[in-house]
Amino acid sequence: MFSGGYRPYQRQFTKSLELRGAMSICLLGQNTGQTKKRPIKLAEIYDCFTEEFETENLKEAKVFIDEIS
Repeated sequence: MFSGGYRPYQRQFTKSLELRGAMSICLLGQNTGQTKKRPIKLAEIYDCFTEEFETENLKEAKVFIDEIS
């Protein structure tokens, strides 16, 4: 009954986890000197978000993307 209204929240939660994972991988790559394609994936995930840019994860991702661009 409520599953249709729940899907956008579930998708956003999944994207939030994916963003956090991409951030972790980028930071690990930065620490080991391997930063080739990882920031591109992070930027792709970040671009999927259309609202709620005040969350801590999105703020951190934006700062990181800006630093490496």
